[in-house]
Amino acid sequence: MYWLQNNNSNSLTIVDFDLELNYVTNLDRDLAEIIRRYGKYFLAHKSVAKTCAEIAKFSPRDAAKYREFIDFWQRLTQGIIPIFNAPPKSILDIAGNYGIQNITDLLSTVGGVDKTLDLIRTMLTSSQDSLQYWFDSEFLKAPLARLAAEFGAPPSQKTIGIGSMMMSMRHSPGMARPRGGTGALTQALVKLVKSLGGKVICDRTVESVLISH
Repeated sequence: MYWLQNNNSNSLTIVDFDLELNYVTNLDRDLAEIIRRYGKYFLAHKSVAKTCAEIAKFSPRDAAKYREFIDFWQRLTQGIIPIFNAPPKSILDIAGNYGIQNITDLLSTVGGVDKTLDLIRTMLTSSQDSLQYWFDSEFLKAPLARLAAEFGAPPSQKTIGIGSMMMSMRHSPGMARPRGGTGALTQALVKLVKSLGGKVICDRTVESVLISH
């Protein structure tokens, strides 16, 4: 059984399904975003250092806070990602996904009373409130709030503060696209299914979904 990692990155999908070796070439992207707001723009790179240098052109304070912001979300992401990379409710699989670094990153976000309370506050607040807490500049807060909305809820929605993590994932694991566009990925998936003896049938009514482990 194949499990798809939903990490907002085609590169992880390709590695998980072994598509990169057989069916499709993955193209990494250094430039994650070109962000224009309020008559200003900055280039958001895969490199955190390069992105901070872009932000520092307008706000050295926000550039420093951005580095802290991304560091926090990357540690938290690495701490919780093993939960999402296992079959639902499979405690043994979840535990098996945790390595020493995952545990270290998770503990680093909850160590001590103050850190634990900060983490709870971050999770229960909205992305909008969290960004207001971290940054001063609207040209930076606006695009980060837009990315947070990719979670399917407005940035002002309480209890969805985790949406603030979206930009950090553009730094690590980063963004990528299949050579030939998105269609190349679906074509590769079809080739993989057929190579395993499966058959892809389109335009048919589905009466039931059979699941085997």
